[in-house]
Amino acid sequence: MKYGGVRRRPGTRFLGEVKKSWKKTRLIPFVFNVTNQAYQLEFGDGYLRIWRDRGLVLSGGAPFEIASPYLENDLDKIQIAPLNDVVYIACAGYAPRKLSRFADNNWTITLVSFFDGPYLPLNDADNHFWPDSIVEKDTTTLYFDNTSGINGGVGFRASDIGRHFRWQHGGVWSWGRIANIVTPKTIEVFVEESGWVPVADGSLIGHSDNKAPDEQNAGLVSRLHFDPKPRNGTGFRGTDLGRMVRCAQYISGKITEVLNDESVYAEYMTLQPNRLTQTFQLGAFYEGNWPSTVTFFQSRLIWGSTPENPRAIFASKTYFPDRYSPTDVDGNQDERHGFMFDIIAGKADPILWLQDAPRLQLGTASAVRSLGATEAKAAMSPRDVSQELEAHYGAAPVQPVQTGPSTVFVGRTGRALHDMVKDFTTDALAAPDISVLSEHLLKRRVKDMAYQAVPDSFLWFIDHSGNLFGLTLERYEKVQGFHAHDVGGEVESISVIPVEDRDELWMVVKRTINGQTKRYVEVLETPFDSELHSFDDQFYVDCGLTYQGQPANTLGNLGHLEGETVDVLANGIVYQGLVVTNGQVRLPDGATTTYAHVGLPIVDRVVTLEAPPQGPDGSLIGRKKRAVDVLAGVLDTAFLKIGSRGSELRPLRFPPLEGSASLYPKTVYSGAFRVKTDPTWEAGGRIEFSVNKPLAATVLALNIQIESEP
Repeated sequence: MKYGGVRRRPGTRFLGEVKKSWKKTRLIPFVFNVTNQAYQLEFGDGYLRIWRDRGLVLSGGAPFEIASPYLENDLDKIQIAPLNDVVYIACAGYAPRKLSRFADNNWTITLVSFFDGPYLPLNDADNHFWPDSIVEKDTTTLYFDNTSGINGGVGFRASDIGRHFRWQHGGVWSWGRIANIVTPKTIEVFVEESGWVPVADGSLIGHSDNKAPDEQNAGLVSRLHFDPKPRNGTGFRGTDLGRMVRCAQYISGKITEVLNDESVYAEYMTLQPNRLTQTFQLGAFYEGNWPSTVTFFQSRLIWGSTPENPRAIFASKTYFPDRYSPTDVDGNQDERHGFMFDIIAGKADPILWLQDAPRLQLGTASAVRSLGATEAKAAMSPRDVSQELEAHYGAAPVQPVQTGPSTVFVGRTGRALHDMVKDFTTDALAAPDISVLSEHLLKRRVKDMAYQAVPDSFLWFIDHSGNLFGLTLERYEKVQGFHAHDVGGEVESISVIPVEDRDELWMVVKRTINGQTKRYVEVLETPFDSELHSFDDQFYVDCGLTYQGQPANTLGNLGHLEGETVDVLANGIVYQGLVVTNGQVRLPDGATTTYAHVGLPIVDRVVTLEAPPQGPDGSLIGRKKRAVDVLAGVLDTAFLKIGSRGSELRPLRFPPLEGSASLYPKTVYSGAFRVKTDPTWEAGGRIEFSVNKPLAATVLALNIQIESEP
């Protein structure tokens, strides 16, 4: 707890079984808004299902489901960047996708339709080419002199089909998608957008007096009138400003003003559309060369790390996540345009993850770097990108989490957690290892993390063996404590979403039930609070369910725990050792209940550190020690056993129980209570306390009386 005590973990509630229980499944959060629209996305082998309000979203009475391209072994590689009703998805080896929500039971997964990019840097090889025509929404053929600057000099390949291609001709830019590979140095491109406005031959029928389209008038501005109208009769557009229009065989005009759909002002230039050029850019994404990371940063969608450019990021235009134009069609560039940036520093390790922060953070196996503008308050732009080395510690391929002002990331080996936060004494970021005193918990390497901010600040993480751990992290209170949790199965995925008054930790737990492998979706319940809950509300069983209804001796709907031994809290009375048979348990001695929680038992155990090395009569180092008396401060506690480590633990007896045979009253207690311990020297003064009943317990403090040998 952030207050310094130890609170018992509540149980997990069973919500349902994943679709393919025999295969790994991953939960990914999608939060449209914090107040009432938060979803868990169940990504399985080839499918996606949606959870909301602790239940599967239904369509026609059955779980809503759509096909997904992601296979079981690739689910852990998925990275997302949500924006309103859309989630952009990156996954190594897959073309980027866009998950769109139209209603709770209406979602689609589609390929991202990139507009004008992103692109690799401008070609710097000596390779000229010319197009046979440039007409928007039409196909043109491009003829190259050689293959220099194209796929490392090998020329165009079949994998380039669909790849973006951008070129400058006559001072303006055009772009399109490669439609066909004719030869390694000849391609057909479907022109999506061009700086050339297509006009029919001989359609220029009027111009300003003494300003005919010829070389002697180059540089003059003339009013031009076309009939038929450009674009096969649809005419000029307001967006044609800065585009080029062909006026004569060797004269073109750069549009300076659009008067109407058939007339413009244009500046004459002595060039023509089919003149040779060598200025072009190849699209950065194509079949077999997709990005593996994604995030939003400063109103841009940022993709990163392709096989060809593993240390590059590709930024969209500001406010337009699908557009990547590096310039306008007339060649003008400003701070809004898209760009590519390649990290040229340090070791050649690929980018593993991207993280939105005051500066864009990039994790690699050798270091954590950041990108941003030169000035702290400015926005990153094509002409203003600076990179900084933030941490010499390498990172693991685990998506980091934001915990207030800092970023917590997993170290390269997966066996350390680093908290990267601004150090005001050095005016730089620092990333200390915050797991150094709990390194034994991370030996099996961290697999995934999730942050729960409310009601307490918990960083949850799981390892590759399915163990669940938590870190209580209150930076400003200087509270930091690790804790391990056994849920009776392997936790394969964790995810946190907000609900009305708290954040909820969801998980996929792999269990062996009645000899069969099952994977269940479960949610961690709310800790007991006597000011908010009644005694009967204590939920301290795992994979549990709640019965509420008419008095009943038999509790059903427990098929998910068939053959398992369970605990029951029925109207505040504890029953243990009951076995689920045919999906039911029966309360002993004909007992009935109207309100009960049923699930797998939880046994919690805490052992204190060895007694302090200093005693009232001097140093205790090298002397035997034992605890003879314990004063325990507890809060909202119904049951607790305390004793010396390794000896028999004794239930903490509360005052109302004196002389009573019952250990489980229907009340919880707060205060300081004393218990005598077995005075064993072997424990070294260590105290152990445990709870093995489905009841709440919180220990705020222990006052331990220590004896030592002379």
